[in-house]
Amino acid sequence: MANNRLIRLGLFVNPGVSTLKIRERYLLIGLTAVANDWGKLWYHTGHIRSQVFPLDEISLNEINEMLDNIASKSFFCIYEVGSVSYAHFPTWYKKGSLVCQRLDHPRADIEIPGCPTHNKDDSKNKDDSKTLPGNFSEISSTIERNGNELNSAPKKKGRQEEKINEMLDKVFITKMSEKYPKVNVSEVLDVYIPFAKTHEYINDHHKTFEQWMKNYNRHK
Repeated sequence: MANNRLIRLGLFVNPGVSTLKIRERYLLIGLTAVANDWGKLWYHTGHIRSQVFPLDEISLNEINEMLDNIASKSFFCIYEVGSVSYAHFPTWYKKGSLVCQRLDHPRADIEIPGCPTHNKDDSKNKDDSKTLPGNFSEISSTIERNGNELNSAPKKKGRQEEKINEMLDKVFITKMSEKYPKVNVSEVLDVYIPFAKTHEYINDHHKTFEQWMKNYNRHK
């Protein structure tokens, strides 16, 4: 399960979004929730419909039409790896972007391959912020900046939180995923991290997390 998403004030005054139909705007917001913590998702119409419109009577053709219209404005990029279609938001981590997300603890990026065009390792390696329309207009950027100045406050990370981030890194999580292929590592992380934050006596998160993986594996 991915982290929570931010819906920024500037989205509602963005010129590009304003040209979309209401249902298409809803779908665009929904895609940011469907995407993993690195802004990537499995681009399958049936999957997207089940996640964004689970109880609505909307045909796959309608979903495809909406997706095509949104994609035509370059809010996200569609790519293919191994005959499987994926999509991602190239400006996911770009300051001032329409979909910019600030995640303190992004889940491990182990399930969806990167985009050959934009992602070398992830979107941080290439600045597309000047060429992609997923950015705020000058007016909406000002709104976003002012809101941040009024509402943001510096946050300090506790030692336990820093320790969790250091030990449960991408290399270790990938190793666990390969060692226990039947277990959904992201699902275990969703439960383990909140638990570990409140149990400061845990010193070896490698050992403890792997024990959790073993327990999950037994019940598969």
